Amino acid sequence: MLNFLKHFNELKLRMFYFFFSFFLTFISSYFFILELVYIVISPFLSFVKIEELDFIFTNVFEIFNLYVTLAFNVSFFLSFFILLYYIFSYLKTGLFSYEKNYFFWFLKYFFFFSVLSLLFLYFIFFPSFLSFILSLSLLLEAKFFVLKMNLRLYEYLSLVSQLCVVYSFIIFQLPLFGIFFIHISNIKIEFFYKKRRHLFFFFSMLSLLLSSPEFFSFVLIFLSLLLSFETIIFLFIIKKSYFFLLM
Repeated sequence: MLNFLKHFNELKLRMFYFFFSFFLTFISSYFFILELVYIVISPFLSFVKIEELDFIFTNVFEIFNLYVTLAFNVSFFLSFFILLYYIFSYLKTGLFSYEKNYFFWFLKYFFFFSVLSLLFLYFIFFPSFLSFILSLSLLLEAKFFVLKMNLRLYEYLSLVSQLCVVYSFIIFQLPLFGIFFIHISNIKIEFFYKKRRHLFFFFSMLSLLLSSPEFFSFVLIFLSLLLSFETIIFLFIIKKSYFFLLM
């Protein structure tokens, strides 16, 4: 009973630290919200001139919701890694040495792939994606009318947030889970060959759930999942070839 109370009090204390850090991060993010908004829309502004584009809002409270949502998303992303560290610190006393090494290795590369995904989105994906989309929809002159895009900033933020979550916590983490799965299992590569069609169907359904209504976003997410899957198979081949050379 005393051990249970001790662990429960430790858990409460760590949760208090986590929510307190989340609160401080949220307040700090909201204090610098204009700078964060500029960072988010900077890839978009590189393709248009400020005087040619007006960000609009259609609700009185939309700009406030935008600020709160952006501050919350930034706070969640930063605090999530603190939460993982607290979980590891709470569980490590009951783990064996090799389990601690596995857990720490997983956390280290989870953070690495998350940061790598943000860099990929910001410097590679968003510029290419916006270049293609804006070339079609920024200004379309037909024979009898002109179509000009007026972008809602909240919708743009929602798209960016959705892509960050999908790529940071799902797509870019698939190779990590694949490596970890390869390391702890003895499954043969033929298993993935036999289940390839089923996995492709699963990826298509998952892409439909994660993508926005646009078909282009579905294709991008689906191709990213396929690329991650093929990376896992490639790692299986490397592992199999490595052990073959050692024999």
